[in-house]
Amino acid sequence: MPYCPHGHPNQTGQYCDVCGARLVERPPAVTQRRRGLLWSLLLVALLAVVGTGLWIIVDPFGSPIAPPTPTVDPAAELTAQAASVAATLTAMPTATATEAPTEPPTATPSATPAPSDTPEPTPTIDTNAIAQSAVQLVSLTLTAQPTATPTNTATPTHTPAPTSTPTATASATPPPTATDTPLPPPTPTPTVTSTPVPDVAATRVMETLMAGDRADDVRINPVDGGVYLPVPGGPFTMGSNGGQADERPARTVTVDDFWIMAAEVTNHQYARCVDAGACTPPENDFWNQPGNAARPVVNVDWHQAAAYASWVDGRLPTEAEWEKACRGTDARLYPWGNGAPDPERATFGNRGRGPDAVASLPAGAGPYGLLDMAGNVWEWTADWYVADTYTWDSVDNPTGPLDGSYRALRGGSWYNAAGTMRCTFRNWYYPQTNNDIAGFRVVWTPDD
Repeated sequence: MPYCPHGHPNQTGQYCDVCGARLVERPPAVTQRRRGLLWSLLLVALLAVVGTGLWIIVDPFGSPIAPPTPTVDPAAELTAQAASVAATLTAMPTATATEAPTEPPTATPSATPAPSDTPEPTPTIDTNAIAQSAVQLVSLTLTAQPTATPTNTATPTHTPAPTSTPTATASATPPPTATDTPLPPPTPTPTVTSTPVPDVAATRVMETLMAGDRADDVRINPVDGGVYLPVPGGPFTMGSNGGQADERPARTVTVDDFWIMAAEVTNHQYARCVDAGACTPPENDFWNQPGNAARPVVNVDWHQAAAYASWVDGRLPTEAEWEKACRGTDARLYPWGNGAPDPERATFGNRGRGPDAVASLPAGAGPYGLLDMAGNVWEWTADWYVADTYTWDSVDNPTGPLDGSYRALRGGSWYNAAGTMRCTFRNWYYPQTNNDIAGFRVVWTPDD
């Protein structure tokens, strides 16, 4: 059985017979429980992924990184080995040679000493001569090796050359002497001047107002560039005896003069508030796309709307102010009069395209020149919503109840049926509700 999201019972068809909202297939409470279960499962999966990632990062049993292999200088190594051999031989005691007639004596297996000047075998081994021969052998080996060409990529290491054979020492080539050739003057960097993005919505609103002879008395808010029109104070008929129960009874109410935005707040204007840090972004992914700059901002709850109004030194309108701006003093049903809504005057009936750019339908303007008061998006007001407000509230600048559970909205939307376009029709949402059919406009008092 279909349900109304606002709780109205006994519904049939696709839309609520009371508030015009689209009916859903299950109670909101069931949807909330299913959403809660889904979020719980997503949280468990997220914790598992994070835990696995942390274990990989902090794994203490990973293979250690091998230290880099030190670079060995072959010349230095051979020189050190020769010096070690010489020191060892020098420290050896003088050995008495055996008188074996078949083989001359040798000092080491790796180096054969030069023939002695005495033709007969010597009875002793001259260790100093052997050491000098070893040093000469190493020197000859180093001299035979090709000399490495120094490069600029490695820091030169000082290697002492052998005493017997001097080697060429690489000397640093002095840099060329700098000349006094004058450098060309630096090219001046061009100064980047930021060009402000034109507010296409404000331009559209002004063009529409000028076409309808409504631009003589307008004010531009310097904070967001919004266009405001005056609504004269005085008495008017608020409510309808032929409408819903919460519109009754019709009564005469008085409001003071006020200025209100000629159209709904756009994505372009709301983006300025986000850039200034005074507003949080809407909960959709198209609000900051250039093609949507002139469309009314949606997916903002009552608190976000109130924050924007405060940023421009304004406030949200009361229900009484909104209804006075919509119907004037002749108790008309719609902003343009008593004729039924049509596509030339209002965006409604769920045509599947969402809200239109503001000021797209000048034929739907109200008695004070305000645009889009019927259809396009619902508009948040300052008042708490209570169904029987009209039976007890003040008739002099009424502001509604002091508290409550819901906030009142006015004007219908692109999604809803024609019956919700009436100036007296009242809707309500929880303050934290945001969806793609609700926006707002602002009341502001100019300095002059």
